[in-house]
Amino acid sequence: MGRFLDMRISENSSTFGFPPGTGVVTAPTSIGVIGLQTQGVAGTGTNGLIVHLAGTVGVASTAVATVVLNVQRGAGAFGAGLVIYTADHFISVLTGANLISLTASDITAPAAAETVYQLFISATSLLGVVSRVGPENFVGIAQDGLAVTPIT
Repeated sequence: MGRFLDMRISENSSTFGFPPGTGVVTAPTSIGVIGLQTQGVAGTGTNGLIVHLAGTVGVASTAVATVVLNVQRGAGAFGAGLVIYTADHFISVLTGANLISLTASDITAPAAAETVYQLFISATSLLGVVSRVGPENFVGIAQDGLAVTPIT
């Protein structure tokens, strides 16, 4: 049995319609950042630090588009840390909202007191505009995957 270390959430919006009319551009833009207290545990695959990350972003587009979500270990500008997950989402049907969800794991996180993760969004559309329309959230759970000896 593993040991729970920390859980954090970044939630910009829990409903459709917010943030209203926030455009998504081609340069990656931060939409969530969390710092997980990992207590100096190092990731080694199935043993040691295991970080589970999940998120949802609602977008709308006026034309065919590609939306890219990147999870980066390390805060700051995009590229300042290590991108550990990338998801491309192709929007081909124009609807009120397209919900894009992601699930990622980081099993090679370094030993640190705290490990920071950041979610970025970018989009390309030749003829239209892509907007963030909610909901938006980013959540992470850190655990020590090593077995813990129960107290008897």
